[in-house]
Amino acid sequence: LILKRTMLRADHIVYISLWLKTRYFERSGFKGIENKPWSVIHHAPPPLFLEDTGDHDNNLSAYRKSENAVYLCYAGSFRSWDKAQGVAMLLNVLSSIVKDHPELNIHLFIAGKGRLRPKLEEIAASNSISEKCTFTGNLKWDKLRDLYLSCDLFVYPSFQDGCPTVVMEAQACGLPAIVTDSCGAPELVVDGVTGIVCSPIEVEIYNSLVKLIFDEATRKYMGL
Repeated sequence: LILKRTMLRADHIVYISLWLKTRYFERSGFKGIENKPWSVIHHAPPPLFLEDTGDHDNNLSAYRKSENAVYLCYAGSFRSWDKAQGVAMLLNVLSSIVKDHPELNIHLFIAGKGRLRPKLEEIAASNSISEKCTFTGNLKWDKLRDLYLSCDLFVYPSFQDGCPTVVMEAQACGLPAIVTDSCGAPELVVDGVTGIVCSPIEVEIYNSLVKLIFDEATRKYMGL
C-alpha cells in the first residue's frame, strides 16, 4: 500500500531496469503509473570492483588450482526458490556437459548464501558433480573480486531480477557473462559482444556454455 501510494503521488519514477518497469506495468495493478514520466537508471557495482586490481596472484591461487581448467562462477542468493531455481538448472547443465565431454577439466564456483543451499548441494550430489562444484558461502567484496578474477566465465541463469549487480561486478573484472532474458541482466550484456543472452531453458544455457568453454579466444575478446 505504501509503495502504491508513493508511486501514484510521484511526479517522476526512476526504475533500475526496463525489465522492472515493464513488470510493474504488467503485474503491480497500480493503475495510473503508466502515465507517469519515467527514466531507467542502472545502478553501479561497488567502487572496489572498478579500482585498479593490481597483482592478485597470491589470492587467485586460492581459487584457481589448475591453469588447464576452465573456471565458471555464479554469485547470488538462495533464500527462495525464485533465486535458487536458476542455480539448480545450471547444476543440471553442468552435469550434462561433464557427461558429454569427460575430457574437459571444468569447475563451477557458487558464491552466496541462503536457506536453500543444502537443496542445491543435494542436486549437485545427485548429478555426481560435487567434486566439480565449490559452494564458497557469502564472500566479502574483496574475496568476491578475487573469485571473479580467478574465473573464465560468469553465468547468471536467473528467472527474475531487476538489475543484478553481480553481473556488473563480474564484467568490471573482465569476465564475459552468460545471462538469461527473463530478468534485467540483458540490459547489462551486449549479446555476442560482452557475453551471451539466452532463454532460461537448459538446452540454451548448455549451448551457450559449450560455445564459450571451447572458444578461449572469444571468451577473452568478450572479457576485454
